Amino acid sequence: MNDYIYIICFEIALFTFIFGLFFWLYYRGVASMSCAAALWMYMRRRKDGYSASFTACTGWIKYVARLQGGGRYEFSFDADIKKGDVRVILTDRTKEPILELDSHSDTSPVRVELEEGKRYYILLKFKRASGRCELRWRDLDI
Repeated sequence: MNDYIYIICFEIALFTFIFGLFFWLYYRGVASMSCAAALWMYMRRRKDGYSASFTACTGWIKYVARLQGGGRYEFSFDADIKKGDVRVILTDRTKEPILELDSHSDTSPVRVELEEGKRYYILLKFKRASGRCELRWRDLDI
């Protein structure tokens, strides 16, 4: 009987550790949450943005934006979408959209003023999309 209690306690501790590790990685902007169905998808994270290639993708991917403090930022979204639609939304903690770019909008950079000490999220939404896209940002205060 005692063996079962130890096994259950170990499983609970292991689950708690894994959940805590994932939460910490997500909070630091390393891991992402997603709900996407795709035949093929490749995402690459860089210091100044994200790039992705995908085929028949529908769903969303959410990242904690690793922006260095507040200030002025310039965002650019370059998309080569053969089919479907891709949208990028920058939100704050209350999920209020600050910036919204899509695959059909102008590719010129957009400037945004961000507040110091706030956490921001990048949400990529795919709707039956195939192609590639790249989101880049640059801190204008450096």
